[in-house]
Formats: sequence, structure tokens, C-alpha cells
Amino acid sequence: MTSVSSSLGGVRRDARARPPRCEHPDLLVAVVRDAAEAARCPQLVREWTALLARCPWAGAFQSPAFANTWYGSCADTHEPVLVEGRDAAGRLRGLLPLAVHRASGTLTACGTHHAEYQTWVAEPEAGDAFAAAAFDAVARAFPGRGLTLRYVAPGSPLGWLATDPWRRSCRLEWMCRALVDVCDPERGAASLRKKSNRSRMNRLRRAGDLRFERVVDAGGFGRLLDELVPVYDLRQGAVHDVLPFGADARKRRFHEALFAAGLLHASALRVGARLAAGHVGVRDRDAVCLGVYGYAPEPGKLLRLHLAGLLEEEGVPVLDMTPGPGWKERFATRTDEVAILTFEPSATRRAARSLRLRAEAAAKRVALAAGT
Repeated sequence: MTSVSSSLGGVRRDARARPPRCEHPDLLVAVVRDAAEAARCPQLVREWTALLARCPWAGAFQSPAFANTWYGSCADTHEPVLVEGRDAAGRLRGLLPLAVHRASGTLTACGTHHAEYQTWVAEPEAGDAFAAAAFDAVARAFPGRGLTLRYVAPGSPLGWLATDPWRRSCRLEWMCRALVDVCDPERGAASLRKKSNRSRMNRLRRAGDLRFERVVDAGGFGRLLDELVPVYDLRQGAVHDVLPFGADARKRRFHEALFAAGLLHASALRVGARLAAGHVGVRDRDAVCLGVYGYAPEPGKLLRLHLAGLLEEEGVPVLDMTPGPGWKERFATRTDEVAILTFEPSATRRAARSLRLRAEAAAKRVALAAGT
């Protein structure tokens, strides 16, 4: 079962190991509203790209390509917001891409749930200082509004959360993340040679030619989505009572734009002409993230194993199963933890949230004791 730990008003002991460095007198932070044009500015894109290359924790979900693709696809529902941090010479030292939902006024990370990992981009030595200054600027620009980053990119500096006022207004909830090291002999590509997996492939071959393929062109990607989306929505509807593509007409266009921008890794396992399993996920630094994933039970496992082999060939060491249901941990070679960071400036709402979380924890304890 996915493990969860939380800390109210501070950070975990291991996150506090490095003393926070939140003082940076030369850092000037500004909030840019209606930032669609600013985010596409060639000069900012160059600065942003260079800063991202120097930032060890931010990744594809904080890239200008991802941000501008999402901002463009959701222009009618979300107002782009950029929080920029510059030094006295005007050099970009930090950037936090956000958005405001036009109807509700809710403040979100750029990409909302489409961004698997959410964080700020900054020079390593200014990571804590920029984060504290950026959240302070956000609190001033959007008084009374909270902000949740789900999930904070691993390695993001969190020392600033141990300082005032953030220790009171911020909360971290830690979630287990499953990772597959593709070279692992048990769960990586080599496990395809195991007798049980060879038997699975032989059963599929009775129904037609079995082949695994990387999808690299726009036409092939469109055909993959034609087959994959109904299977994916069917499974999500059965398990979570939601149809991600069916309920959001922008979602397919957004994924097609991400593919055109070179941010997606797509693959398919076919039996004859029929799609047995397919996957579309973001390539994020040294990993591919589990994304749109549709399958029958046995082809699903075989697709993961073939995908591990392909990633090994391509020099990508990790398949990131992402935080989520406990079934992912069964296929992982290791796990770590990522955080949900919630900033809530209202003391009343913080107290209400604390009571709700305690009630939920108590209900879980009762259910476990009852064996339900």
C-alpha cells in the first residue's frame, strides 16, 4: 500500500539536514499577470532554458516548451502567471510558472494535473531564497489564496519551509513513488527472458504477430491515440469514475502539441494489427514518466518490460511509475518519496484542513481495525 507521511508547519528531519539559505538581498522578484506573451518572448525563453539547464531539480514540466504548450491549450480557462526573480544586473535567477483559473480564481501550478512534478526553477545557490521570495510575492499579489504543488519535483530545496512564516502556513504530505531501474534483472528488460514471461508472449502470438514499436511520427502518434484513448478512458472510468479525454476536449490536442514539441515518449505493443497495450509519457531528464497507459492485464506487463528494454537501449535509466496506487510498487525496483506542498495563508482554513485530515486519519484507523 502506498505509504503517506505528513508534517504540519515544517519539513521532515531529512529535508532540514541542509541549513536553509533564505537571505538573498540582490534578488528582485516580480509577479507577471496575463503572461502568455511574456512566456513566449524569445529572450525570456532563452534565459529560461539556460536557467533550467543549471537547475538540478526542475525538469521537463518546468520547461518553456511544456509551459507554453499548456498555456496555449488552456488559454480560455487559465490566465498564465510567471513569478520572476532577477539579480541587480537583471539576470534571471529564478522562475515559478503558475496559472489562475479564470472562473474560480484558484491559483495553480502551470500544467495543473498534467504536470506530474511541480516546482520552481532557480540557480542552485538561490533555490531556497527564490522559493521564499516567490511565495511571498504570490501571497501579496493574490491575497488570501492558497497554492498547492503536487508533486514537488524531487530534490527541490525545502529548507526555507523551516523558517517563519512558512513553517506555519505551509504543509508537506509525503507520498511513495515507485521507480523501475530498467537494467534490473527481475523487473527490467532482462526479465523478458524469464519462463513465465516467455509463456505470456507465446500465448499472445497465437492470436497474431507480436511486435513492440516506438512511435516517432505525428501520423503514427495520431493513430496510437485513436486506439489508446478509448481503452485508457474505459479503465479510468471503471476505476476512478472519470473519463480524462472524454471529459476534456483539449486533452488530445494538448498531447499532440507535446508530441510535436518533442516532450513525449510513445510506444505500442501489437498483436497483429490490434493494439494490445500502449503508453504515452513525458521524457523528464533521466526518466520517462508513466502517463497515458492502456492495456489488458498480460499485455500491460509485457509492454512495461519491452518499454524497459527500449529505454535501456536509448540510455534512459529509469521508468518513473509516478506516485499513486499501491499496484505500482509491485513492479518497482525501488521507491522513494515526493511531497505535496500546500501553502495556505488563512489560519482559519489551515485549522479546518487540519481537523479534516485528522478525521480522515481516524476513519482510516477505524477501517483498518475493522478489517474493511
